Amino acid sequence: MQQGVSNPQNESLAPDRGDTFSSDNRDKIPLLTICIPTYNRAHHVKKLLALLVDSILPLGSGKIEILVVNNCSTDDTRKVLDTIKHPVVRIHHREAFLLTAEENVINSLNDCRGEYVWFLGDDDVPVVANFADH
Repeated sequence: MQQGVSNPQNESLAPDRGDTFSSDNRDKIPLLTICIPTYNRAHHVKKLLALLVDSILPLGSGKIEILVVNNCSTDDTRKVLDTIKHPVVRIHHREAFLLTAEENVINSLNDCRGEYVWFLGDDDVPVVANFADH
């Protein structure tokens, strides 16, 4: 498993903007945020979210959130993400395009609530067995 980024200042994180996180969970601080920055990768991010929801979320005992940060995609990414309705999946659609993938990753930290953050590329395929062992 990749090393996470510690995020001890949970109380100062940016407020929700354009997400689908259920109101029942807004005040809960997850142990882990799986953060997926994306741009024009509708098909990839849809497959990754399905894998995470089906395989990894059940292993987290309610201590995991998934955050997808859409960097002003011009394809169907927004449309695909807006169909995702899951209580621990949050979607953030940026209002202003960031020029590089690195900027999107760094700025995504502002929206992560977890004590730890695990960044996944929108075309990554995590090995579930490795996750379950930790």
